[in-house]
Amino acid sequence: MAEQPTSTLPKVLVIDDEPNNCHIVAEILAGDYEVLAAHGGEAGLRLAAEQRPGLIMLDVMMPGMDGYAVCRQLRQHAATSTTPVLFISALSQTDDKLTAYQAGGDDFLTKPFNIRELRAKVNALMQRQAAHSMQVQQLVDLMPHGICLRDANGTLLLVNQRFADFYGQDKQALLGRSIDEVVRDNALVDRLRAQDPRILQGNARSAVFEEPLADANGTLHDMHITKTGYTLAGHAGVLTVATDISAQKQVEQALNLQQAQLAEAERLAGIGSWEWDLASDRFQCSDNFYRLLGLTRAQLPAPDWQTISHYFLPEEIPRIRAQLDAALHRNDILDLEQSMVRSDGHVIQVHVKAEAVTEGSERPRRMRGTMQDISERTRQETRQRLTAQMFEQMADMVVMTDANTTIIAVNAAFSRISGYSREEALGQTPALLRSEHHDDAFYRAFWRQLNEQGHWQGEIWNRRKNGSLYPAWLSVSALTDAQGALSHYVSVSRDLSGEKAAEERLYYLANHDIQTGLPNRSLLSHELADAIKLSQKNAAMVALIAVRLNDFDLINDSLGHLQGDAYIAEVATRLRALAPWHNGVGRIDTHTLGIVLPQLSSLKETLPVVQQILALN
Repeated sequence: MAEQPTSTLPKVLVIDDEPNNCHIVAEILAGDYEVLAAHGGEAGLRLAAEQRPGLIMLDVMMPGMDGYAVCRQLRQHAATSTTPVLFISALSQTDDKLTAYQAGGDDFLTKPFNIRELRAKVNALMQRQAAHSMQVQQLVDLMPHGICLRDANGTLLLVNQRFADFYGQDKQALLGRSIDEVVRDNALVDRLRAQDPRILQGNARSAVFEEPLADANGTLHDMHITKTGYTLAGHAGVLTVATDISAQKQVEQALNLQQAQLAEAERLAGIGSWEWDLASDRFQCSDNFYRLLGLTRAQLPAPDWQTISHYFLPEEIPRIRAQLDAALHRNDILDLEQSMVRSDGHVIQVHVKAEAVTEGSERPRRMRGTMQDISERTRQETRQRLTAQMFEQMADMVVMTDANTTIIAVNAAFSRISGYSREEALGQTPALLRSEHHDDAFYRAFWRQLNEQGHWQGEIWNRRKNGSLYPAWLSVSALTDAQGALSHYVSVSRDLSGEKAAEERLYYLANHDIQTGLPNRSLLSHELADAIKLSQKNAAMVALIAVRLNDFDLINDSLGHLQGDAYIAEVATRLRALAPWHNGVGRIDTHTLGIVLPQLSSLKETLPVVQQILALN
């Protein structure tokens, strides 16, 4: 059998124990309304709950349950608590009508009735109900929330368009259905209805919570849900309002992420932020502000100026306050460096930067700013300053180059020792100082060791700007960056000119007679030993002639030591003038000079020398 088409006409329920009366009303309203008939009060109550008619026409005198009792029960049921009720009865007394109105009826029509009057009353009640329902529906449809009204059993009595759209359902089709059928998630339904007993029993006025709900497409939405209990005509139910806060949650999550990133950035940068309300003299500070002071927010929840200044060094407070007041007076930027005393007593250096906030007024209302821990930076700057001072004040010459050996820095000693100014040296290479004293093999060995070991030191001869050569003790090191790649060379060299001269002077004094300048006994002994070795090698002879000055003591005693020194110096000069043996002349003791004659083939070769010595006067 084919299904009967569903009627779209408004429904009117006629409750009357006489079927004929129901039939008459159906014929009168045919074409405009779909008329439903129930023969008796209990049957009418059941049909009203199932069909939810727009109007109920109710006979008064019926067996078992009269119309008044039926109306009272209709008003106690949520689904029919506001449905218009038109009493139709042969009773016409005023008391009968008053009883009908007291039972919850909306109008009264006396039998026998006029057809036109019946139609007019039905139309008026239906239009009034439709207008009221439309106003209510329009109102809830305008709400930006999903709204549903359900009874204690979960049956939906009212939904708005947003609720229906969320679940992809027709709004009218949802009415009379259970919320369980719509949501279709038993665990979720249990959570959603967990508060219902307390709300329905009056133990809680409402419940507010957040719950993710899936729409018709399965997309989850974060919902803010408010459930409120109601009682209408003695019947309890629950009004639920659900607001989609997904966008708000995303904004909150983005804001929380930004705040977390900002807090992490503050921590990594050693920065704390703060805001000072000048009217209330209260500071609002970030977590890292407290962390810099070794505190927690709980220890210092809303400090004032006096509390904050407790963490300043006492001697710095006047300067800080003066700069702060000046910035506030000028509506200007506050920029200062100061010390802060942490809760553990440790002193840190901070950089404070802040601005006055006027908010449209002439005078500042607030000041907001940051505080950055610059202790490490201050220590580095101090180390760099000391290093620079040490670099400049070193007595040794310091040269720094890049990896390509281009000079990028020299100290003051460089100019003093080399004669080149700083400007003349920068951009050049150390070859600027190269002399011709060393051959290419020396420099190849130099670079090989420097490249392999990263360090070279030794004596080297350099050339000054004026062209003169000087010895230096040079130490060169290769520097690398964090990745281990070559970045710079640094060299330190000490001018050995003075040391060389001192060494030569000491050598001279140790091996020569001061008065005569001749080699002393020690040096003459070495020369004699060298002459003997050479003579042995060549099968020759060596002679040592000792010249004693017999009158030396007489001169010292009679004329004084100065004359005696002059006398022996003169003798030494004359002996040196006797070629070719002048290199072998030395002073053996106070009265005796010695002459070494090497490479002799015969002792007779000494006679001419002896004769020349004897001839000196």
